[in-house]
Amino acid sequence: MADGTSIFLLINDAEVLQKNFRLLKNQQVSSKSARSAVQEFTQQYFSHVRMECLQSYGAVDLAALDGEFQDLLRCTQVRSRASKYVASLKSILRMARELHIVAVTVVKPPVPADKIPDREQRLIDALNRFSPTAALSFRQGLQDLNDPTRVSWRGPAVEFRESLREVLDQLAPDKEVMAVPGYKQEKDLAGPTMKQKAIFILRSRQKTGPQMKSVTDNVDVIEERIGGFVRSVYQRSSTATHVAPTKLEANLIREYVSIALMELLEITHIPK
Repeated sequence: MADGTSIFLLINDAEVLQKNFRLLKNQQVSSKSARSAVQEFTQQYFSHVRMECLQSYGAVDLAALDGEFQDLLRCTQVRSRASKYVASLKSILRMARELHIVAVTVVKPPVPADKIPDREQRLIDALNRFSPTAALSFRQGLQDLNDPTRVSWRGPAVEFRESLREVLDQLAPDKEVMAVPGYKQEKDLAGPTMKQKAIFILRSRQKTGPQMKSVTDNVDVIEERIGGFVRSVYQRSSTATHVAPTKLEANLIREYVSIALMELLEITHIPK
């Protein structure tokens, strides 16, 4: 994928695995779930990420990275020490980060301004005034949706979500949300959810009832649609059960994000 999203997600997964194995120090890994997570991670690379890299950068040499993933997979076939997993993941992260640099620095022609619908252009203008990085993510998502050569739609879906996340993080810093009386931390998370941030923002503006429900419902849908296909990559047991977003799904996420951003940025009227 020319925008580097699949490699970015792979790096995130590798960092999580590396952290988990470091906690085991030099113990032998006997946990079936730990080995299964590594096998799924390796399959993610060979069945999905590797193919996208070759399609986007045909001349890139993936032999060394292939070898590291093969070594990592071998660790799961015997009772290997955690330190061996950590060493393989360290090499994978180093190579994947270099590959990510290549991915994000590929120059793509921007979408001409006259091809961006008025509704989206108004929203981009508002985002530019509030958060230029959120505006760039939203515009990149639109550009990817209009790319006739694209074969995967994970990139634009993640870009739209990131534009919303940027706005939520600025309007609702973690510490302020967590300091609200009655705040409850969601299980397995280190901070507030996107929905909790949205509720914090709307309550601070004294907005309740149907108006709040509309926005939080949209945020829920965005979280579920994005989270669903990201989880599917990590949890799948074979390529046949992999669920990736279609162009229609990416467009639906664009619509939900647009509606949520309009309310959060208090944009009163954007023509359809």
